[in-house]
Amino acid sequence: MPENDAADPGAAADPESDETEHRLILAAKAYLTSHIPDATLERTALTVGLSPSYFSRLFHRVTGETFSDFLMRLRMETAARLLSESDLKLFEVALRAGYDNPKNFSRAFRGFYELTPTQYRDKYWKKGSQQGQTQ
Repeated sequence: MPENDAADPGAAADPESDETEHRLILAAKAYLTSHIPDATLERTALTVGLSPSYFSRLFHRVTGETFSDFLMRLRMETAARLLSESDLKLFEVALRAGYDNPKNFSRAFRGFYELTPTQYRDKYWKKGSQQGQTQ
């Protein structure tokens, strides 16, 4: 058996390396959650000190989800929460979810939820929750 297990593709994973990778992904997710409107692969990778291509591969390997799928889901969940818990105008929801074009936002939202943003709000609006209260 070779002394340097890291060079051996069949070697068992290093638990310290796995922990470090998971911490990097957690840090990236925390960054994304607080920077949704301007989040990009490049900015997120820079935040955790990795190249975008390596970070993208690492993110997929650790989470089982591509970075772009995760960011899309995060943006859509944020938009859905804002639509159901606030009285923000649709263009404001779009901006807070990371879309500067409301039409692109509406198209993406409909593709994700199979409802337009307006239909979603009509169906899931929680009255009185503008102050963060839910029923």
